[in-house]
Amino acid sequence: MDTYLTVHRITFPVPEKENSKIKTMEFLSACSDFLKLIDLLGKSFAPAIYDISGNIAKITNVYQDDCDKYEYLEDMVLAERVEGKQLATDALMWLRRYSNV
Repeated sequence: MDTYLTVHRITFPVPEKENSKIKTMEFLSACSDFLKLIDLLGKSFAPAIYDISGNIAKITNVYQDDCDKYEYLEDMVLAERVEGKQLATDALMWLRRYSNV
């Protein structure tokens, strides 16, 4: 019997050794795939799906403002720190919390 994980064999590249940065689009793609997996667990996970979707959307919106500037997640966090913003940084923290559940 096939499972979600055997059917959807998705791999993501390991960050380059020289900078160890995570590409924003690869991270967002992984989060979206994680969301699809949670969705299979049923309606009781709807609040988590809603929250995760919202956090993915926040990061996506910041990324789309300047795709070159925010190619890597670290660049996004550092720019927000300088600008005194925390939208994407907070969203990243919430996604991190969900990934550790």
